[in-house]
Amino acid sequence: MQVILTKNVPKLGKRGELKRVKDGYFRNFLYPKAMAVVATPGGIRVAEGRMKKMVIEHEEMKKKAMEVKTRLEGLVITFEKKASKKGKLFGSISAQNIVDEIKKQDGIELTEAQVLLKDHLKDVGKVNVAVRIVEGVDADVKIEVKATQE
Repeated sequence: MQVILTKNVPKLGKRGELKRVKDGYFRNFLYPKAMAVVATPGGIRVAEGRMKKMVIEHEEMKKKAMEVKTRLEGLVITFEKKASKKGKLFGSISAQNIVDEIKKQDGIELTEAQVLLKDHLKDVGKVNVAVRIVEGVDADVKIEVKATQE
């Protein structure tokens, strides 16, 4: 049976795609969860039109993301925090701190989830942090952590 996906379905496909599935899978899983509809000739035409529109929108979004990437890679975010003589911070710098500082310096709106930081920054020094703007477009932001003089 051919169906048109109305939502992204893991291991099957993305929204708007035309897929062949078994009848039971459609009846018992996809249809009750409103993840797919039966592919009629009219529905197929509508889905193809939506897919073309989605491709165009995706290309525009990727173009804007590339502009944001160049802006982000030109930034050097500097934090001044209290630190020990060995270079360990009293406290740490989180992904949310980085998001706030990027917004303050350049006005770019990001979420904490877009900052690919494994663990909080706890040392004085320079580090590059990856920021995922959109799927497939990542930027490296330069972070510099300095110890404050007291």
